[in-house]
Amino acid sequence: MYVVRWMYEKNMSATSRISRFCSFLVTAGISCATVSNDIGVKGLERPEMLRRLVLAIPVGTTISDAEKILRKKGFVDIHMMHEPFMESDSNGLSQIHDAAQYLYANREDSISFMMSVRWQVALACRENTISEVWLSRGLVGP
Repeated sequence: MYVVRWMYEKNMSATSRISRFCSFLVTAGISCATVSNDIGVKGLERPEMLRRLVLAIPVGTTISDAEKILRKKGFVDIHMMHEPFMESDSNGLSQIHDAAQYLYANREDSISFMMSVRWQVALACRENTISEVWLSRGLVGP
């Protein structure tokens, strides 16, 4: 109710109303951009995220333990895959890992009102343990 009154005060030009509405949207977008837990924070770049993942899930971790850690860190859609994985670096360059067995997971961290960062993780597996950590980062939004 207050917002409506604030935007439509008497003797206010249409330009002022539009300006106030845009200010409101920007403020609301910034307020809604929240990211939780310690492995991913707003504005985190790929090298830092990869470093944090390797610290949380070191090479040699069992697949079941890695899955538990990923869930605890906010990753979803966790399942085993056996197909190529395209890992992208912070410069936009890609490396395709051949069809290998890996534990896949992803998560999205909100960075603004309508934008989020999507992290895709592939934990290469050998003999029921993690042998490599691959990471891809992309933006999701309009």
